[in-house]
Parts: sequence; C-alpha cells; structure tokens
Amino acid sequence: MKSELLSQEKNVVTVKITIPAEDFSAQVSRTIASVGRKANIPGFRKGKAPRRVVEMRFGKEALRAEALEEMLAKTMEEVSSEYDLEPIDEPKVDVKDMEEGHDVVLEATFEVKPEVTLPEFGEITAEKPSFVISDQMVADGVENVRRSHGEWKTSANPSASGDRVKAAYTTTIKDDAGSILSSHEPKVETFMLDSLSLKQEIVDALLGAVAGDKRHAEVRIDDSYQDKALAGKMACYDFDVQEILELEPAALTPELFKKATGKDLKTEDELKAHLRSTMEERLESDSRRAAESDALKKICQLASVELPETMVQRQKAHLLRRAEENVKNRTGLTLEEYYAQSGQDFEGFKSQLDTEARNDVKEYLVMDACTEKFGVNVQPEDLDKEIETMAANYHVAPESVKAMLQKKPDDLRSLISSAKYRKTLDAVMGAVKTVEVNKNAVPEAGK
Repeated sequence: MKSELLSQEKNVVTVKITIPAEDFSAQVSRTIASVGRKANIPGFRKGKAPRRVVEMRFGKEALRAEALEEMLAKTMEEVSSEYDLEPIDEPKVDVKDMEEGHDVVLEATFEVKPEVTLPEFGEITAEKPSFVISDQMVADGVENVRRSHGEWKTSANPSASGDRVKAAYTTTIKDDAGSILSSHEPKVETFMLDSLSLKQEIVDALLGAVAGDKRHAEVRIDDSYQDKALAGKMACYDFDVQEILELEPAALTPELFKKATGKDLKTEDELKAHLRSTMEERLESDSRRAAESDALKKICQLASVELPETMVQRQKAHLLRRAEENVKNRTGLTLEEYYAQSGQDFEGFKSQLDTEARNDVKEYLVMDACTEKFGVNVQPEDLDKEIETMAANYHVAPESVKAMLQKKPDDLRSLISSAKYRKTLDAVMGAVKTVEVNKNAVPEAGK
C-alpha cells in the first residue's frame, strides 16, 4: 500500500491510497473462496462450486466490492498510524479506480480530533470551599440518628408538623360550575405532615387534628397537569382522621450506635466524634470536587478549539436518547407528547440540548489535551485503585470485581477511561492555583 497526503484543512485530512493490483487480486481470491465455501449453488455440493461459477452467481463487481470492504479496516488503521491521525468518525472513502488488473486507488477523508490550545495553568485559580463543623451541626447529627431509628407511636396529642396522620379520604374534582369531573371511593393512607411530601393546603388542613376529626382541603390542580381535562380545576379532599402517629426518637445506647454507624461506640461523646469525622470527610470530598469543577470550567472557558460538528451532533443525539428514555420510564409518553402536554417549550429544550452537547464535547477535547500535555498513562496500580473503590461501593471483594471485568471488556475500558480521567484531573489540580473560600453550608448530618 502507498499513501499520499492530499490536503489538511482544520481537522479534516484527505489521503490518497493506492493498493497494488497484485495485493487486491489476492484479496479478491480469498473473498471468492470464502463466499464459495458458504454458498449453496444448484448443481454443486456446498462449497464445491468453481470460481467462475461463484463469480457468475454473485457478480464479479459485487465480489470485488466485498473484497475491498474486507481490506478497508486494516488499510485505514495503517493510514491512521502512518500519519498519526486520531479519527473521531469512520473515514469517508471515495473509490477512484477499481478496474480489474489496475491498482486500486482511493481517497479517504478523515475527520480527526482538532487542535486544542490550552491556557497557562499557573494563571488559573480554582476556588475550594472550606467549612467548619459546628457543635450544633454535630448535635443535629445526633438527633438525626435518634429520629432515623425511632419508633412511630399512637398519640393523643393534636397533630403537629413532622407527625403522621392516618386517615380515610376521598378526592372530588369539579369544574368551574361545580360539576363533578372525577371522584373515588374512600382510601386509607398515612400522610406525613411536611410540605415536601404534601401540598401545603393539605398539610394545613391536617395540622392540629385528633382521631375522629373530619378535615377538608381544596387544591387547585396545576395548569401543566398532563390530563388537560383536569388541569386548572379544583380538587376537594375530605379526610376522616383515624390515628395520629408521633415519632419517639431512639434512646442513645451502644446498641443504637452500632446499628447507626457499624462501629463499637460506647458513649454519646464517641458518637459525636464519629459524626464530626464523617462530616469532615464528606465536606472535604465535596470541597475537592467543587475545586476540580471550578478549575475545569475555567480551563474550558479559556481554551481555544474549533468543535467538530460531527462530535457535537453525536453527543446531542446521545443526550436526546437519554431524555427520551427518562421521560418514557417516568410517564410512558414520548418526549414530544410530554412537552406538548406540559406546555413547555420543546424547541427551547432542543436549543438547550445543543448548548449542553457543545459544552460536553469541549470538556472532552480539553481533558484529552490535558492528558497529552501531562503525559498521563494508566498503570496497573491505577486500575487497582479504581477496582478497590468499585469494590467498596458495591461491598464486594476486589477479586470479584476483577473477575467481572474479565468477562466484560466494555466495563474494563470504561474503568481505564475513569482512571485516566482521574489521573489527568489530579495533574490539572497540581498545575493550577487553589484558594480556599469560606462557605456556610450544613451537610445532612447523621446519615
């Protein structure tokens, strides 16, 4: 095979490829032999038809085209290696000459990764949030432990925020004239009195109730409700209160400490020390991720690269498929149906998707350039770290993860990519400046 670089414009490279006639003829013979072995041709035993019969049956041109197809993958790899190309898509191949007895002449157009101009890393400052764990945060953590392992008990007291109310209820939906559009027979359910679980109107109606009370609430249905016949209408709820349940927090005992933390803690002070340490670890991890995100965002903003439309459209299609699957799983609707019924702007969504795809592609190209800049390579010990992390997350032995990866090459490739990304990010953070910024943030304690 001979090759000649014809042109290179931006990230598009065109190469002339010449395959000697004798090499191609040998491939045609191999292709005809392979087709002949599989063919059932009347008058001949399977695989025993002579070459000329196979050629007549399938057509010379078709067999030559198949032979070329079988050569292309290896040929494109050789060209990519010769010119140090990193294609981002399958090359477009234009056959210029494939006459019998002639050299085969092709022109292959490769779309390759574009050149990325990275900023000076030493001029970038990433903000890393810093937090102080207060005694109140630790005390709240202890209370969360007690409540999360507490017991719900029947109470004679009027219901209060955070209590549970067991009630039989009916729902009636009326139109503006008061005619009933929908209703159902009484159902028994337990309601958690907080505005995260219920509409505020229902919470207000059930607050202060005791067993035997009857309560009523009216809630206007959102205009974006998927059933347009009910959207904007008034839903009337009638409750027959059967029981008030109040949470009795668990007592602070070594048994509770073991159940909540998995640790053999003996005193409340030991529990507090454990919770403080856990919060500090969590906040440090969150701080590190926030700094990494800030650094990468600033590098992407300052980096210069012309985004290949092929990559953008491919990523946009991926994001669209993911959105379609999410909506289908949640609602059973297509994406278009969901946006039509909810009254949201579908064209605006697609425009937002385009922006997200461009950001994703730029981040990928920038990180790839950073990997090259810092000479990042994945070593066996890097994979071992990733495997240990995965094993810890799934509560299995590292050997089990390794056995699974041997059976799933795609997962192994994904793990290698993850390890490379992690090492590249570490190298980036070592090159940029980092400044701590005080933040007031309260983590969810005691969980």
